[in-house]
Amino acid sequence: MLHRARARLVFSKSSGMAQWCKDQMTVRHDQAVYINENEDNEEPKYNIKQEYDTDNDEFKCDLPLLDESHAQDAYNTLTDASVWSYLVDGVGVNWVEHHTCDHDEAVRSDCVTQSRKEYGEPLETI
Repeated sequence: MLHRARARLVFSKSSGMAQWCKDQMTVRHDQAVYINENEDNEEPKYNIKQEYDTDNDEFKCDLPLLDESHAQDAYNTLTDASVWSYLVDGVGVNWVEHHTCDHDEAVRSDCVTQSRKEYGEPLETI
């Protein structure tokens, strides 16, 4: 069973927080594994900062970890109040999640959310 730390957070570019999150998760990215590497159902690990729009940057990660404490540490780091105080409104739902994942197992029993934190509202679709 894997312990997966996943996130999608949007910050103003001027805050530098998207880069800070990416930097904080670099060690966890190095510890993460690919799920079903080189197979049709591959789920690669990632830890990225990208431009959301001209004013904001988006941080996203998906870190399948073998160690529960590493996933919990990643979750705690990304959900700290000091991090969430920089989140941007009007960019959809920001979220961080820690769940146990069975995508790497032959017999699956479903993923189970251990912890999840959200901020914001879904964007309207036309």
